[in-house]
Amino acid sequence: MSVKVRGGDRLSAQSESQISVEATRKLPLRYAGTWLPPEPTREIVPWCLNILKALGYEDSDIDLAEWDRLHGVFYGAGQTYDRTIDAGSTAKDQLNDALACGWAELTINNGLVSLVRDEPRAAFDREYGPKTQTYSPQNMTEKPLTINGPHSSANDFDGVDVEFYSSTTWAWETVQCRWPGDAGQKVEKLKLPGVGSRNQAYRFGMRRRGHQKFRQDVYSWETTMAGMNSGYLSFCAVAGNAPGTCQSAQIEDVQPVTGGFVITSTEPLDWSAGGAHKIGFSRPDGTLSGPYPATQVDEYQVLIADLDFDPDTSHDINLPQILFGPNGKWAYPVLVTKSDPSNGNVAMKGMPYDARVYTYDNATAPA
Repeated sequence: MSVKVRGGDRLSAQSESQISVEATRKLPLRYAGTWLPPEPTREIVPWCLNILKALGYEDSDIDLAEWDRLHGVFYGAGQTYDRTIDAGSTAKDQLNDALACGWAELTINNGLVSLVRDEPRAAFDREYGPKTQTYSPQNMTEKPLTINGPHSSANDFDGVDVEFYSSTTWAWETVQCRWPGDAGQKVEKLKLPGVGSRNQAYRFGMRRRGHQKFRQDVYSWETTMAGMNSGYLSFCAVAGNAPGTCQSAQIEDVQPVTGGFVITSTEPLDWSAGGAHKIGFSRPDGTLSGPYPATQVDEYQVLIADLDFDPDTSHDINLPQILFGPNGKWAYPVLVTKSDPSNGNVAMKGMPYDARVYTYDNATAPA
């Protein structure tokens, strides 16, 4: 770039030598699985893929299908990456800074460099999704499900402040993120490089505030190698045996009848909570079938109107799991945060899935 500058006696020598430019980088794009020539873009995924390519990764090393899918998601949400990088850092940190602008993180999936986004699951099949894994005392070890959470105190956060570099004023600004009832007396302060939009920064902060409110519990359990089916932020339905909530058992028998199927449980099913109940089952690959509205037949049997697989009850071991309980309590919806295999078992941790976290994903920042 060549520039001619005409100065004057009202500008200092330092000001005369400074040039401001608003530039958009040209990067290779992808469309319908095909690489396209470089074009000006502010999108998150093209920048990340360009960095991975610069590090020597080939297409065969990258989970391009998931990068392509989330590229469309980021674009639809208006999430961009606007940043001038003028300090050294690791490639991983820079990639995660960019992905954070779209509520995503870098990860490895089946040996491929991939990404995972924290996003609502209600749009998937049935209630939670066709890839929902099931965990219950039926496939847990001697270390069953435990749920731990912090006690409320005066030191709890009641607000979030997000600092972002405004593309309007070209200066760092702060947007206050408060849910109804927040006093803002103890605030978590976040700095969000790469976000130049006040609305985008506000949505990020409101999502973080939802995380503080609804995701403080930690779910821990140990299972067999079935736990390898769940990666970081994988969705799963987890059952314990706490009275009045979810209950686990196994399918002993299935009989088609007029109006549906009668399922026979290996253990008595507890209906004492009253009201409507739901029941879910594990398919042979461990994914969830259901949940289905359940009607009591007797202590061991329930009637359901539909069933999307053929349970194999020909063996005494590895029978399909049953997850049963009152509506809203038949299982715990959990996002996996850790899966640690050792000695033939997998120690797992997770956090609650709560749709309220996403309440302000499309909100407009207050003036």
